[in-house]
Amino acid sequence: MKKIIPSILVSAMTIGCLATSGQILVSAASPYEGESWYDELEIVEENREYARSSFIPYHDAKVGMDNEKSALSKDPSKSNYYASLNGEWDFKFVQNPAQRISDPDDNTIDWDSEGWDKINVPSNIQTIRNEDGSFKYEPPIYTNTRYPWQNFENVELDAANAHAPTVNNSVGHYQRNFKISENWDGRQVFVSFQGVESAFYVYVNGQKVGYGEDSYTADEYNITPYLNTDANGSIAGQENTISVQVYRWSTGSYLENQDFIRMSGIFRDVYLYSKDTVELRDFFIKQQLDENNEDATLTIDASVRNLANEKGGDYTVEAQLYSNENDDPILEEPIKMEYTLDPAKENLEELIGDLGIEKTGSAKVINPLKWFADSPNLYRVVLQLKDSKGEVIETAVQRIGFRKIENVVINDAGQQQMQINGEKIMFRGTNRHETSLDKGRAIGKEEIVTDLKMMKEHNINAIRTSHYPNNVLTYDLADEFGIYMCDEANIETHIGATSSNLPNTGIWNNAVMSRTQNMVERDKNHPSIVIWSLGNEATYTNYALTDDFPFWNSTRWILQRDPSRIRKYERQNRYGATREESMVDIYSSQYWGVSSVISQVTNTSNKLPYIQSEYAHSMGNALGNLKEYWDVFRSYENAQGGFVWDWIDQSIETKVVNTESYTVTDTKTDTVGTVVGSLIDGRNGTKAVNGYVTLPAKTDLTANSSTGLTLDAWVKYNGGASGDQAILSKGDTGGYNLKIDRNGKLEFFVNGWTAGTLTTALPTDFSDGNWKHLTATCDADGNYKLYYNGELISELANKATAPFDTNSLSIGVGYDPENSGRTWSGAIDSVKVLNRALTAEEIAADNISETDESVIYAMDFANSKITTTGTNYEDETYWGYGGDWNDQRVNDNNFCGNGIVNADRTAAAKVLDAKKVFQEVNFYNDGKAAAGTVRVVNEFLNTNLNKYNVSWQFKENNKVLKEGTLSEEQKDLAALSQKEITVNLPDVEKVEGRDYFLEFQVTLKEDQVWAGDYSGHTGDIIAYEQLNLAYVTTIAQPAIDGNNEFSNVEETDEALNITGNVNGNDYALSLDKTTGYITNYTFAGKTIMNEGPTPNYYRAQIDDDVYEADDANLINTKDHFNVSDVKVTKGANLVQVEVTGSLDGSDSPNTISYQIYGNGEVVVTNTVTPATTISGSLKRIGMKLNVPTEFSNYTYYGRGPFENYNDRNTGALIDVYKTTVDAIDAENKYLKPQENGNRTDVRWAAVTNDAGVGFMIAAQDDMNSSVSRYEDEDMAGNRHMYQVLKSDHIVLNVDQVQRGLGGAACGPGPLDQYTIKKGQTYSHTFRIVPIATDDVDTLMEQSNKNTQSSLPIKSILVDGVELDGFDVNKDSYEVKLLKGSYDKLPVVDVVTTDGNVVVEKFNQPDSLPAVVVIKATSSYGVTKTYTITFREVNEMYVSDMEWTIDEGGYFANSRDVCDANPISLYVDGVVTDFAKGVGVHAPSRVGVNVAGKGYTNLKGIIGINSNQTVTGDDRADVIFRVFADGEEIYNSGQMKALRSKEIDIDVTGKSNIIMQVDTNGNDYNDHASWAELRFTVENTADVDKSGLQAKYDEFKDYVESNYTADSWVGFKVALDNAKAVLADENATQAAVDNAKIELEKAEGLLEEVVVLDFSELEKQISAADLINQNLSKYQDGAEKTAFVAAYQAAKDTLSTAKNQEVIDNAANTLKDAMMALKEVVILDKEELSQLVTEASGLNLDLYKDGPAKEAFKEALANATELLNTATSQAQIDEALDMLNDAIAALEKIDIADKVYKGALEIAVDIASQVSEADLDKVVPAVVNEFRVALDEAKAVLADEKATQEIVDNAFDRLAQVMWKLEFYKGDKTLLQDLVNKIDALNKADYSEVSWNAMLPVLTEAKDVLADENAMQNEVEETYTDLIKAFLELRLKPNKDLLAELIKQAEALNQANYTEASWQAMVKALENAKNALENEEAGYAVVEEAIANLQESIEGLKEKEEKPLQSGDTVKDSTVKTGDAKEINQITAIMLLAGAAVTLLKRKKIEE
Repeated sequence: MKKIIPSILVSAMTIGCLATSGQILVSAASPYEGESWYDELEIVEENREYARSSFIPYHDAKVGMDNEKSALSKDPSKSNYYASLNGEWDFKFVQNPAQRISDPDDNTIDWDSEGWDKINVPSNIQTIRNEDGSFKYEPPIYTNTRYPWQNFENVELDAANAHAPTVNNSVGHYQRNFKISENWDGRQVFVSFQGVESAFYVYVNGQKVGYGEDSYTADEYNITPYLNTDANGSIAGQENTISVQVYRWSTGSYLENQDFIRMSGIFRDVYLYSKDTVELRDFFIKQQLDENNEDATLTIDASVRNLANEKGGDYTVEAQLYSNENDDPILEEPIKMEYTLDPAKENLEELIGDLGIEKTGSAKVINPLKWFADSPNLYRVVLQLKDSKGEVIETAVQRIGFRKIENVVINDAGQQQMQINGEKIMFRGTNRHETSLDKGRAIGKEEIVTDLKMMKEHNINAIRTSHYPNNVLTYDLADEFGIYMCDEANIETHIGATSSNLPNTGIWNNAVMSRTQNMVERDKNHPSIVIWSLGNEATYTNYALTDDFPFWNSTRWILQRDPSRIRKYERQNRYGATREESMVDIYSSQYWGVSSVISQVTNTSNKLPYIQSEYAHSMGNALGNLKEYWDVFRSYENAQGGFVWDWIDQSIETKVVNTESYTVTDTKTDTVGTVVGSLIDGRNGTKAVNGYVTLPAKTDLTANSSTGLTLDAWVKYNGGASGDQAILSKGDTGGYNLKIDRNGKLEFFVNGWTAGTLTTALPTDFSDGNWKHLTATCDADGNYKLYYNGELISELANKATAPFDTNSLSIGVGYDPENSGRTWSGAIDSVKVLNRALTAEEIAADNISETDESVIYAMDFANSKITTTGTNYEDETYWGYGGDWNDQRVNDNNFCGNGIVNADRTAAAKVLDAKKVFQEVNFYNDGKAAAGTVRVVNEFLNTNLNKYNVSWQFKENNKVLKEGTLSEEQKDLAALSQKEITVNLPDVEKVEGRDYFLEFQVTLKEDQVWAGDYSGHTGDIIAYEQLNLAYVTTIAQPAIDGNNEFSNVEETDEALNITGNVNGNDYALSLDKTTGYITNYTFAGKTIMNEGPTPNYYRAQIDDDVYEADDANLINTKDHFNVSDVKVTKGANLVQVEVTGSLDGSDSPNTISYQIYGNGEVVVTNTVTPATTISGSLKRIGMKLNVPTEFSNYTYYGRGPFENYNDRNTGALIDVYKTTVDAIDAENKYLKPQENGNRTDVRWAAVTNDAGVGFMIAAQDDMNSSVSRYEDEDMAGNRHMYQVLKSDHIVLNVDQVQRGLGGAACGPGPLDQYTIKKGQTYSHTFRIVPIATDDVDTLMEQSNKNTQSSLPIKSILVDGVELDGFDVNKDSYEVKLLKGSYDKLPVVDVVTTDGNVVVEKFNQPDSLPAVVVIKATSSYGVTKTYTITFREVNEMYVSDMEWTIDEGGYFANSRDVCDANPISLYVDGVVTDFAKGVGVHAPSRVGVNVAGKGYTNLKGIIGINSNQTVTGDDRADVIFRVFADGEEIYNSGQMKALRSKEIDIDVTGKSNIIMQVDTNGNDYNDHASWAELRFTVENTADVDKSGLQAKYDEFKDYVESNYTADSWVGFKVALDNAKAVLADENATQAAVDNAKIELEKAEGLLEEVVVLDFSELEKQISAADLINQNLSKYQDGAEKTAFVAAYQAAKDTLSTAKNQEVIDNAANTLKDAMMALKEVVILDKEELSQLVTEASGLNLDLYKDGPAKEAFKEALANATELLNTATSQAQIDEALDMLNDAIAALEKIDIADKVYKGALEIAVDIASQVSEADLDKVVPAVVNEFRVALDEAKAVLADEKATQEIVDNAFDRLAQVMWKLEFYKGDKTLLQDLVNKIDALNKADYSEVSWNAMLPVLTEAKDVLADENAMQNEVEETYTDLIKAFLELRLKPNKDLLAELIKQAEALNQANYTEASWQAMVKALENAKNALENEEAGYAVVEEAIANLQESIEGLKEKEEKPLQSGDTVKDSTVKTGDAKEINQITAIMLLAGAAVTLLKRKKIEE
């Protein structure tokens, strides 16, 4: 009875509230007290067998040996003593314990599972889906540190009194039957549950068997006593029922707070096994190698237990060793252990506590093959239990490996190294969760095999089973494949530990110990396990090492049980002098940066080996810096790798649900609010919000009232949620609030809470599910009143002061706009805010109008105020994560997506890069690779390189020039050794701009056992390298083709438009001068670019970026670029555009320059200096282009084939790759939308259409490039890619640099070298090249052009070395030389682009300071001026120098700031800021090279940066150290906060200086600064003015009139300043130096006045002006085009020319162009044209043959041609004379003037032969014309007076009409027949739409029939059109016929027919009725129903008829299917169609 009433109450609450909110608080008086799952912390099992090794008992040794050879083929069912219970079970789900079927306290149950659901075992309940893909029972939950039930209820975290949650704690009931095998009679039967989450009770035949926790190890129970037996007591063949009750959460769940998706159920195998009355209970097989790691001692501890033998007796266990390759025994004699057993225990409880008798045996094994990850040599041990007669009663087979795991001291400091078989073990590992998109954690063999194969395929050799023991198959495969295992106990508490020390108190000892023992005992025989992990993230402080500390107990137990393995626990790295005094044997950490690792392993006080328990956090697009980690691991003997977090993205495939979103607009202020949540039915026909409404902050919504305030709302409370829940709110700070407070009371205040709040208990009926009216008022005096359903329930006097509501926050309806998370748990129907206090009467009436003048805001959610928008996503499912399910309150979003493998188990780019980093064969260039010599390092522990093939290739770009393989001698490289090898490279000429690679590949000689989809097969690559050979080139890079001239260049104030032609293809581009962007580019008739390139400094946030907001002005950067100036310089073959501007919101100068060539190429240079005021870190510096979707083919030459970034591209090789935009988008499988698809080190990239047309981007150096159909900006705010809008174009990104990926989602960000620096100038140049082919060879050749071809200077050298930071587009430089550190002045030289460049003479420095001004002009006329200032300084700041080492701690090392804060130290107790310095986070290293610089001292001030003030425990604690050439020369000792030290260190003669800051303990708050860190040269000197005086004396006599005004102004200022400084006796050396620099610079920039002679040019332009005004008088062509260009260039020269040569050239060019013009001549051709016409009409048959006739023909042809080609009148006149003469010379045939009728006679003769039959075929109109022409011709023949003209005309007329005799009449028979049949159709039988569509075609057919002149083709076309129109007719469904048929069927008598035939008819009848009732059923559906019903009626079979009895009547059972009219109609239709084929086609169309 203690549980009945509370259970009823809980159930009622659940039913009433759970459906709407899922949130309930169960009262403290719980009905579950005392139940093991609920609050029994020390009870972890009931009747469970003590843990043992995982093995199967076999009936036969041979069967066992064969079955255990390979885990891939192992099948436990081959044992006669194994029976699986996997498969279909009956299942009943309830949402919480209150609804469970039975009580665990009951020892018997009686579950009736009939009607239950079916569930497959193993599975997770939360992954079971409905047919539509939705979750059937409940969705999963994802949370990391917090407990999942905190989504639904607030269970106090109390380590000593913890209890399980009860709200939404679902319970699954499982039940199935099983039968005991016939050969199990007399045996003991056990059930094994391999994994059940989280707690369960098991019953057999209704009897309670036991209880278990610990979800991830086996729970086994002896069920023999509960089995059914027959009358003889035999269990054989008996049916039994097993029932299981599973609780989602239990007390055990407090220890299972892992970072994974939370699910429950029976998720691993369930099976039965049987034992004889005596069993081999367990065994522990140990292999101890000798000190030389050669021979071994095989030791076996085996325990035997008496299960049911009443007498006991003598037994023996024999063990024999076999290799895994054959069945030959290895031991001469088996190991034997003998036992004498007492009688079996009398009851089950005693038996469970009996672990049997353990005996030990051993044998020596001579030099067995050793087990390493790279050579996992396995052996089999066969153990046989024999009775006293020697008969085998049980056999077990266990695979083992001989290996020794130990820590070995490696140096005098006592530091240790973990070794396997005497070699340093390196963990190339990952953490691994068991997860699957569709199965959750219920993964099976397929997933496990795939995982481990993929690991081996990608050089991963270690797994940490995070954070629980894995499926036993995992370890079997690890043994076999060779994978080191760190086996971790199922213990993690996270928030439990941080908030209540859970489980670090004594009450948890049993639970912690049990889980530890379960793991160790189960897995102890696996050679792959080398580390036992105590657990994860369950301890956050150092507890006393006493028996009350559970982990101290568990670690000591592990050491006692298995000292052969290493112990670890990342949260407790305490160790003592011995293992017995230590918590762990290896030091492990999480997410330390590279420098932190170095600091740890180099600190000799740290003794233990070091690994990263978790590192390289791979959330989303991450895994940056992995190579740098491994550079460290390979460099330090005690750094031994670690485990990347994590193996695979955790996700559950989830159904896409299209949703509706809502906004509401109020009547009073027209404010649009956004509904967050859903709308449900409200009180009065309106809606209500189930969630909350966000409103914008508006002045209209602020009351600012002196008369009071009223907050009014109708609410429905769901109850249960903890914390504040706002109803109407403007926040706590100065705002108002009506809410439920954190204590569960109603609370109200105005103008903030500090003056006091009105609080009162919730009314008792507040959460009864009904609407409640709450009104809170504040009157003018500040008195509070609170009304509930119109009744005053509480008041408080004088708490607020007018004015009321003055803050600017928005109104929160159902949420607090100031405090996130304070949302209302329930629904809100209507709300009002008024600027006065309503009276009690007004409140009760509740009828204040929403437009009342006192209303500030009102919303009743009326339908008219709601706007609804919806989604229509195409995707059916997505990969879900936290917050996608019912875990909105407590989740960690996509923090579960940390895998280097995609959630669908495909290889992501991350794992492909890791494969390269982890590879165990590496090739290094030690400076000799260019000659073919490389160093090869074999990192395998037990494998010679000759086990593999090694090949090499020498490549130029992507072309292999030579290749070969290493010889066996070269490959003979033992494990853990290295050597140099040399390959013979060809001698080739090296072309600038081309790459030369030496590549190596290590491949497999044979298939591996782990071969899978990615590697492991013969020939597959396991290691590779690409060495870029830095050759000195001998052939210069080709220049851009500059010979093409533009067709047209037009410029306006707004735009620049350019057209041209290259290789026969026209192009055109437009540049918008207002934006600075190209707005359109067409080529070869295609628009190849819509817009761009545009600045792009925004990157879609990767998961490592989410902790900082991006600067708003970088989002859609192109919209924030402001143009300040555009300069256009035009030439015939080059147009230069310089766009100057800056970015919004920051002083970030940005220029875009274009060099547009006549061949259509555009060289773009984007230069930007991001301001230091930009918020957040910079993620990208680049540009993007908007490309039409047609150009979706993507070919590039760069790193690939997979995506890569600057700190994750080790595995990506530089080559040519062809792909598509869609393919690259498909690579993106990140759980959350983010930056993806990038490629680094790209030399060129091309986008083309299928015809090969498009464009190529070719970088000056290299670039990052990517393509996508998605804009980065569109990804923001979306949780999944299916929600991201797919753009209508392709986005092509061209980046100079992207910020590295790092791992900052949990760990350090990218290293400093992979970041983008604010304040630094970035300049990037690339070419846009239009292309007409995608041929790779062509593109490769086109790509290699000098982008700076039009510029004069290629490089500037100082002392033979390129000027530091030189860029052709940067015009000003400063070189600092430390005073006293140099012995000669620098020498400057230039490297020109080509030999045609003119460089003006410049002066070399003659003293310091000095300025060198270099002016040069290219052959394109482009002039560039570079200024180099050489300055002597007394101090060289380290922050201004190049760093050779840059290794930061938690944040990157920074120059002149400390993590974006000023360099600031406490100096003598005072906070002092410094402008210069280096800011770091320990551990950190900064290195500089000062070799040859002459520096003597390193000075500065060191300390903890002042922003890290002292904390409670003064956590900042570091040591500053300085090393010079490897020797420590300074050590600060301990440095803590609030103090500093000055340093002055002698560095005389030193070369490599390293400034290092080490942590001195943990690295908390270790922000360290080297303030004013600088090098100096210690000497003194007087101020030296001699250099300035010399320059002043040289320049003072310059004459102003010789120079331009602009240049003279600057020079005069500098000259006057120099004079003043020289006169100033107090001038400092710096002032003198600056004066000299400015004077030299100004002199160098002086421009002489040049008197230019424009007279000749002006003369030519004047002449050209006249021509241009009458340009139409000149012929079109090349000459005219050249004139237009020369004319425009000449006019431009008037304003732009700077030298006489340019002017003279322009004048000469224009003069030549005018002379070449050809005038348009107007020729008089009329007379000639008329004569040609007449001559052409002459009948030459009438003239004599001979020279005259030939001359006539020639003259006529000449005249005809000249009518089109003549260019002068003389030609016309001459042709006219010649033709006249030729005509006159013709001599007629002498026929005495007789008219010639011969031709007409022949024509008449032929025409007369045409018969009437022939004419019948011809259209009548032609026949009539023929008869008339024939009669006329005959008449002319008969007319003797007919002239020749009349004869000729008659001939022509007859001849023309005879050609028309082919105009045959059309055969209209078929058409007429078709028209007749259609006319016979009944219009009523067809749908109106189809009939009307047919009518116009029918009318046209009738018109053709009526047209007697219609020809055959016209008839045929009309017939075809009519047939088509007919086929589109749609018959109306004949439902009358169907109804009649149904009526007849219903009249039949079932008694007359057989059952089978009757049921067939009934089914057809039902379908017929459905068709009849379906209004949308078409003709085909109805006809099919008729046919099927008729067929079924005809198919009725009558029962055997009885003889008719008297009075019986015979009924006519003939079924009538319609009258003759209907049948004839159908027949007519079939005939009309022409064939049955037509009818079938019609039906198909209908369907």
